[in-house]
Amino acid sequence: MIIIDRAVFGPARNSEPSEKTHLFFAKSAGQRYLSKVTDLHFPRTEGPGVDVIYYNGLPEIFEVWHRGDTKTVDYQVDLHLKEPAARE
Repeated sequence: MIIIDRAVFGPARNSEPSEKTHLFFAKSAGQRYLSKVTDLHFPRTEGPGVDVIYYNGLPEIFEVWHRGDTKTVDYQVDLHLKEPAARE
């Protein structure tokens, strides 16, 4: 189980209050991602609420991914492809 305070991990300033900008993942000690069992939200009377996520297994490592603004970067790729060998 992980408890997330949405006052700390809230939406971006220009986003809707309900939009989550942080994604949470759990890994086992063997570096395998655990599947999420349920994701619950508990509102507060003042301010953003608290999310509780339950995972299937024993979480040892937590990852937090931030979904922020994206930037397109143009780059050029030069590929030299070989012809496949003829089949006999």
